[in-house]
Amino acid sequence: LGYTVIFLTGKLFTGTADGKILEINGDDIRVVATLGKPPCGKFDDEPTCGRPLGMRFDKDGSLVVVDAYLGLFRVNVETGKFVQLYSPETLVDGEQAAFLNDLDIDSDGTVYFTDSSTNWGRRYNRYAAMEAKKNGRLLAYNPNTKQTEVILKNMSFPNGVQLSPEKDFILIAELCTCKILQYHTKGPRKGEVEIFSDNLPGAPDNIRPSSSGGYWVGLATTRRAGKFSLLDYTSTKPWMKKLIFKVFGMKMRNVF
Repeated sequence: LGYTVIFLTGKLFTGTADGKILEINGDDIRVVATLGKPPCGKFDDEPTCGRPLGMRFDKDGSLVVVDAYLGLFRVNVETGKFVQLYSPETLVDGEQAAFLNDLDIDSDGTVYFTDSSTNWGRRYNRYAAMEAKKNGRLLAYNPNTKQTEVILKNMSFPNGVQLSPEKDFILIAELCTCKILQYHTKGPRKGEVEIFSDNLPGAPDNIRPSSSGGYWVGLATTRRAGKFSLLDYTSTKPWMKKLIFKVFGMKMRNVF
């Protein structure tokens, strides 16, 4: 299953590694839509097969999905028909997106979504994490103008996105720095960014609200006092990163 699972009227919706969006209702599993094209299942198939990641329902009941490779879509979960809202091939501030990740939707319909890296696609996520370059971005799709703009850039592998209950700020999980960033979307501090939570006990990967207040943050890897962390250890040793890249290549997915 995908990185995101959402719940609506007793049903679960999620994406899969072979590019499908599924509806799960008890023991029944239904394919809602397939955004990409076959073949699927192999490493080199991902860019065309697709990899649905972040998803939310909008106020009209449509499922808004961001696919790591294929872009931003609005999906009718009853008919399976979908419309592409944004293509990663579209230049935004002179750059294409390479690794779209998560999204949230504002009350006016604006869709905020992350581009974890402008260099590495999802299948090379270990490379992006080890490289830790600040080439990640927060993008915003305006449903009225149909245009997408860069809201925040120079982040190191941003992934999870979550608007506050009042919609006055947005939280972004920054994996490589083990931080949660807070970007103000409204009010006198609009446009400002600050650290919401620092030095997390692991690399954050996704963030969602808790029903009791606060937020749930998933961790892709853990950091423990007195325990070795490859990401921490190599963070100030670029020469070692190059050596690991050279020796392990794509086998790095088995290293951490």
